[in-house]
Amino acid sequence: MTKILLTSSLLIFIITQVNCQINSPLEKVKITYTNGETSEGEIAIIKPKDIYASIQFKQHSGDWILLGGENIESIVFLKSQQRFVSHSYITKYVNNPPKSTSTFYKVLVEGDASLYFFMDSFKKEFYYIKKENFLIRGSKKKKSSTYIDGKKYTQEDNTDQVKINELLSDCLLDKSSFVFSEMNLIKKISAYNKCKNSPFEKASKDQAKILIGGVVGYSLSTIKFKDKHTLENPYGYASGLVKGTNDITSLEKESFKQSSIFIGLALSIFPNWNKHFSFEFQPGFVSRQWSSEFQKLEMKSIFLELPSLLKLNFNLKKHFQPNFGFGINPSISLQSSYSSNPLTLGFKQEALQQYQSNGFVKITKVDRPIVLPGEYSPSQLRIVTSFGFDILSNQSKIGFTYRYEFLGSLTNSKIYSTSFSSHNILVSFSINPKRRSKNP
Repeated sequence: MTKILLTSSLLIFIITQVNCQINSPLEKVKITYTNGETSEGEIAIIKPKDIYASIQFKQHSGDWILLGGENIESIVFLKSQQRFVSHSYITKYVNNPPKSTSTFYKVLVEGDASLYFFMDSFKKEFYYIKKENFLIRGSKKKKSSTYIDGKKYTQEDNTDQVKINELLSDCLLDKSSFVFSEMNLIKKISAYNKCKNSPFEKASKDQAKILIGGVVGYSLSTIKFKDKHTLENPYGYASGLVKGTNDITSLEKESFKQSSIFIGLALSIFPNWNKHFSFEFQPGFVSRQWSSEFQKLEMKSIFLELPSLLKLNFNLKKHFQPNFGFGINPSISLQSSYSSNPLTLGFKQEALQQYQSNGFVKITKVDRPIVLPGEYSPSQLRIVTSFGFDILSNQSKIGFTYRYEFLGSLTNSKIYSTSFSSHNILVSFSINPKRRSKNP
């Protein structure tokens, strides 16, 4: 036990000493000011829109300060070499003096013709195409629909595309319409710069981070039975003799518990649109068996489980990140078997007596298997909640998670329902398969 604790402590210490971690909102940057001076430090970006209006900047061990675009010429991300430039625009409202505001724009292509991207506080996206002293602002337009003679016609506003084609027509002769998208705009502006034999730079695209590894865990599952109070013919008697309900009180009082080991793969996806969220997918195998000598019942299955969760991560600026998750777990039975010997159950007739040709009959007990052929249906879909914490480095993640699963069912019996739930303790380890170069 002492060796395990020492090894775990050493592993945690090594990971937490790494300079950065894979889901960090911190980016090492170099800022160039309008007076030519430069400074290096870190900025915090949780959502992509965080950088366009202002930035949180910290130089080395200093305090965090809020910077706008004033007096800043450009920001360069040292790892990806992504560049942002500062530009000013003037707003004029009725009865108010003009107001100048400086914001940051992401450089997508820069050359004789340049392309910039901007996102406002409402997440509306704009693209700016600049050539010499001309500047065009464009954005995606919603398609409009009209009805003519009862028929619906849909068309897209391509005003921006026409303006862009005209702006680039001194070298690009193709003026055909194109779909307004970032990819097509980058291709269009890059093609113009190539046509002009102008050297140009094209920005690298932000990518989601993907980690792949393995997971192992301990699972404690519980099955409970609940009486449906369904009327049926007594098991083993002639159909139509009587109808009544089976007393399964003893079955309801018992919880069928079993423990097993879960082994699987671990896939984590950290999207580029918000660092608070991540997706967790942990497909794996588990063997479960529930039995009771008293109830004369045994059920067992080997499951392929496919838990998929959306996780909310906290404490983003640290290596230690608590998280909560919610999702589903499709559980597919690959191999199953059951045995259910007849169990003596109390039987309550709908009428106390039922007339037969041989006299009056009163049935108070029946011998009935708990699970009849075709009633054991172990494949199921469960709801999943989780909480835990991750320890992250630049290229890897160790996760410790408690996962609770509920609303599952193993049977489709007429006389009772079953509820399946499980408590799971999991440890996962995953790495980034695309090793990137270290920060300069």
